Amino acid sequence: MAKRARTARSTGAFVTSFLNGLRKLVSQFKGVPAHFWLRGHASCSWDLEPTIERASFASTVEERVREGTSQHATSLEQSLVMSFIRELKDVGPSSPHDDVSLYVSARHAGLPTRLLDWTTNPLVALYFAVSDQEATEDDAAIYGLDIAGFLSDCFEKTRGPYKEALGRLKSTSPIRPGLPVTQHLCNPHTHDSETLHHCVRALTTGLFAQFLESPTILNDPATHRSVWVLASTALIPFVPFTPEPDHPRVIAQGSRFSLHLPTQVLDQMLSYLISGPTLDFPRADLETLRQSDRFQEWIIPREAKQEIVRELRVLGIHRASLFRDPDSIAAEIADTYL
Repeated sequence: MAKRARTARSTGAFVTSFLNGLRKLVSQFKGVPAHFWLRGHASCSWDLEPTIERASFASTVEERVREGTSQHATSLEQSLVMSFIRELKDVGPSSPHDDVSLYVSARHAGLPTRLLDWTTNPLVALYFAVSDQEATEDDAAIYGLDIAGFLSDCFEKTRGPYKEALGRLKSTSPIRPGLPVTQHLCNPHTHDSETLHHCVRALTTGLFAQFLESPTILNDPATHRSVWVLASTALIPFVPFTPEPDHPRVIAQGSRFSLHLPTQVLDQMLSYLISGPTLDFPRADLETLRQSDRFQEWIIPREAKQEIVRELRVLGIHRASLFRDPDSIAAEIADTYL
């Protein structure tokens, strides 16, 4: 089971607790967790889920469907992402042009995406847990995860049943899966893997929404490899990656991301490809994460938030140092002097 939540009432208390927890992980799993990711939540009641999968986005989808401006959540998601990419490319040569960087830019700009932000810096996670002024009445939370160990655990539990399902499929499907089942999926360092680019490309080109509107789009053999690569992500709850260090914000925040695909739509695509029921094997999800021994949680009492904000500022952790843009720098100066 996951580690019991610890309470931290100051920056020092959190750092001490974090280090103690890390030492226990090293002892428990006989090695150093090479990729420990953290995420700060201003409210401990918030779920671990990307903006696209949150209740607030679902409410927006329902409203747009009633208005007749969107058919379903996936079509609205496609409109958001593709409109952003089209407009951003018109900004100038300094804007990112590869799919992964464009999708990360959409997340940083506040657009709903399938990305969940993480950091490798415990003080950055603490800042995001205590700095949100809209959740001052709630206790905050910090979630920590031995990312490589957790994903490897999921991979090992799922790989066998997945291969068996593929074996059954090869005898009945006219499409040969030919999918390598390798542990590269668990590498959180990658930002240029085939899997990551197929996943993001499917989102930035609207492949999922196009399929829901016209399933015959998958009749093109050129799409088969993409769908099978996407299918391999079912072995783990999400696709982890380290973004390119092409923006000061990414560097300052020690940014990492998990990408969460629309599994229900992907299942429908697979079912269409094989002209029958989709692959049947146990899958991991975010609930698996909360139950893992490699997951930890810290609770920050609401009354401690403002003091921790002041302590972090002394340590050089504040809005200007983490966002590295003129607006954030101006806001931090105004907070300091006005």
